[in-house]
Amino acid sequence: MPRRDGDLEKWEDNFKKKLAIHGATVGLLPAEITGSDAVIDAHKLSFLDVVTIKETARSKVAANNANKNAMRDYVRPMVQRIKNHPNYTEEIGKDLGIIGPVSTIDYSTAKPVLKVIKGAGGVTIDFNKSEFDGIKIFSRRGNETEFSFLANDTNPPYLDTRANLNSADAELREYYAVYYLNDDTIGLESEVYKITV
Repeated sequence: MPRRDGDLEKWEDNFKKKLAIHGATVGLLPAEITGSDAVIDAHKLSFLDVVTIKETARSKVAANNANKNAMRDYVRPMVQRIKNHPNYTEEIGKDLGIIGPVSTIDYSTAKPVLKVIKGAGGVTIDFNKSEFDGIKIFSRRGNETEFSFLANDTNPPYLDTRANLNSADAELREYYAVYYLNDDTIGLESEVYKITV
């Protein structure tokens, strides 16, 4: 059976259709065929719920990002006007929360340091997000020739629970990451970390 839900759905459709044709021939009772139809239908329904929720979540995230950007575009010039006003004081700035902390981090050279550990549930990727929103994680595994985006993570650690490619007993996995802040990539890519799982 396919591992991915999307592929499994196609497999289920075919199996259900063809089982109605071949089931009796291979000795299955009508109740067994009905039972198979029931569990397939239950999974298809729950998978549809998951797809719908994910699509809704993507839409909500996009709307939130648009509203966040609109708010920043409106408020930032206002903050600058406030700071340029002759009546502005540091006390007012502190009260409005428009005086940020002094950072000692060089954003142009900042790069994550990862700790990659193999465990029973998968590969744990730990990191310190510092002053940033989180990290973008990229991965290459098995015989893949290119790194691909794996995930954004804001709350360490990240757990990579993917099964090995082609059900391999062991495969080499490589990871690197880069910081992001307000959806923008910041600084440099981390070193590449390797582990066999």
